[in-house]
Amino acid sequence: MKFVKMIFGVASAFLIGCCSVSCAEQKHTPISGTFISFTYGLHQNWDQARWSKEFEAMEKLKFDTLIVQAVAKRDPNSGKVISYYRSKAFKIDRLYVDWILSEAEKRGWKVYLGGFSDATGEDANKAKFVELNKRIANELYSAYKSCKSFAGFYISTEPLLNEADNAGDDVIYKVYVKYLKKKYPLKKVIVSPYFITDASARCKKQGMKQWWHNRSPDEMAQQVCAFLKKCPVDIIALQDSTCWDVTMADLRTYLPKIAESVRLAGKEFWVDMEVFDTRGHTLYEPASINRIMEQIEIEKEYKCVMYCFNWCMDPNGSEETKTLYNQYYDAYFK
Repeated sequence: MKFVKMIFGVASAFLIGCCSVSCAEQKHTPISGTFISFTYGLHQNWDQARWSKEFEAMEKLKFDTLIVQAVAKRDPNSGKVISYYRSKAFKIDRLYVDWILSEAEKRGWKVYLGGFSDATGEDANKAKFVELNKRIANELYSAYKSCKSFAGFYISTEPLLNEADNAGDDVIYKVYVKYLKKKYPLKKVIVSPYFITDASARCKKQGMKQWWHNRSPDEMAQQVCAFLKKCPVDIIALQDSTCWDVTMADLRTYLPKIAESVRLAGKEFWVDMEVFDTRGHTLYEPASINRIMEQIEIEKEYKCVMYCFNWCMDPNGSEETKTLYNQYYDAYFK
């Protein structure tokens, strides 16, 4: 996964407005799930008891959807593939997938499982990388096909929405997704495109020719349509990219057009609501509750999944993530 994105804030008018709505409306939140990461960060070396506690925390926020970014990665020491699921082909680190599916089954949640960790996207056209993901997907299905909570597959490599038409030619989308849909037609496939702006040092470093602000909302919608003609995913979960200088005004302008194009193509449209912020595009930290509330007001008509609970809003994490969890809970559930 390209770990280069994360989240938002409303003003006092929205807070005042909340006071006049009914109790039921006050408790509603459009964030219905989250991404989590096995391959680095908070969840390293967790046991089953800690996962149970994690689900209890997420359940209090009324989540029903979980997207696992990746279930396998390369060991930096040995260079070999290590897995977090019931694998016969690779060394198993811990059976995180078993544990989270068990917790999800108890609650009736849907879980989407990513494949091999791809932090840069540079492997998207490599045959070996695609074959590795096929092998992982086949093992996942074989091990967990009886689990009702196993709803489908997540593509861990994220396409750039600025040039989604060209991204649709990458093997990971054009070949691998078709493979999944043909072999496992009852399992849904999710992909998460992202915006990036000319303010991004990383974008400039890559020498990109198109900044997304150079495209009108209609042109961005056309890019998504072109991508979907090549990549037959079931769900587009668009990262709102607010940690990369996408503004609230941008979201109000672009999201409706992109959502419309996805739905007209017969696909589901979700928003990955980034709940983190960046300083200098290098340091990631939880976003302010005000910004997140403004994102919620803009994106509430869509199915929203948090990007990303264990990085930004986890009460089992740092003091900062614990604080944001409590602020969010108090704003919508207290």
